[in-house]
Amino acid sequence: MILDYAGAVKRIQEIQAAEGAEIHPRARSQFFTRGKKTARAMVLLHGLTNSPAQFAAFGNLLFEKGHNVWIPRLPRHGYADRMTRAHAHLTAAELIDALNHALDLARGLADRVSVAGLSMGGTLAAYAAQVRGDVDLAMLINPGFALNGLAYALTRWLARQPARLPNAFVWWNFAAREKFGPPHAYPGFYLRELAHVLAIGAEVYARAAREKPAARAILVVTSRDPGLDHAITARVVERWRARGARVAEHFFRGADVPLLHDIMDPAHSQARLDLFYPVMMDLIQRSE
Repeated sequence: MILDYAGAVKRIQEIQAAEGAEIHPRARSQFFTRGKKTARAMVLLHGLTNSPAQFAAFGNLLFEKGHNVWIPRLPRHGYADRMTRAHAHLTAAELIDALNHALDLARGLADRVSVAGLSMGGTLAAYAAQVRGDVDLAMLINPGFALNGLAYALTRWLARQPARLPNAFVWWNFAAREKFGPPHAYPGFYLRELAHVLAIGAEVYARAAREKPAARAILVVTSRDPGLDHAITARVVERWRARGARVAEHFFRGADVPLLHDIMDPAHSQARLDLFYPVMMDLIQRSE
C-alpha cells in the first residue's frame, strides 16, 4: 500500500522507535525531512555489514539540496554487538523485501523517488532499476555483482546455492580482526550472506539480457575498487543499453583516487569525501 506523506512519516517514525538499545546509536535508520512532500525523495542503501551511518553525511547534503532522504537500516545490520551472528542468516528475500518497503515509503515522501546504494546497496539499487518502474533514478556505487579475482562462472555457482556453502565467518581484515572498522559496522561477514547478495546481482545480470530495466534513468559510479570485478558491472551496463535504457557512467580514476571499495563512509581512514561527494551530488542534479 502506498501511503501519503503523513502516513509515510508515521511509519518511518515507528521503524525508528522500534530500533532499541540492541542497535548501535549511529547505526539506526535515519530520516531527513523538509517537513512536507518534496519533488524528489532519495533512498540510500548501505553496504554489507555497514549501516545507515555510512550514508548519513551524504544524506545530509542531499537534504540541504531540498530532498527528503530515507536511509533504512537493512535487515540484520547495525547491532551494537559487532560480533553478532544475526547477519549469518541474511537472505536475498529479506533484502528485496526491505528494498521494496523502503521505496514504497519513499513514494509518499515526494513526487519522484530515486535510490542510491553502495556495494550490497548498489546491487539492490540495480535490482530496483531492473524491476521498479516508479524509480526515477537508480544510482549504483561500486555495486557488488562479482568479486575481484573470481571467475564469474564461479560467482554464479556460489549465488545459486548459498545454503550449500559452509557458513564460515570471514574477517574484513584478518590482522586487525574485531578491531577493524568503525563501531557502526561489523568487522567481517558470513559466506552465505555474501552468496545471497551475489544471487541478487546474478538475477539482475540475467534479466538485463532479456528485459529493458524499468527505471527512468540509471547512473553507475565506480572507483579503483580492490574487491570487486567491475568488468561484470560493465557487462550489465552493455545489456541495459542494448535494451534501450538510459544509463550514464562515471569512473573515478587517477593517482589521487584511493584504492578503496567504500568511498562513502566518512569513518574510513582513506575516505576522500572532498573528491567523491561533490561529483556524485553533481551527477544526481544533472540527472533531473
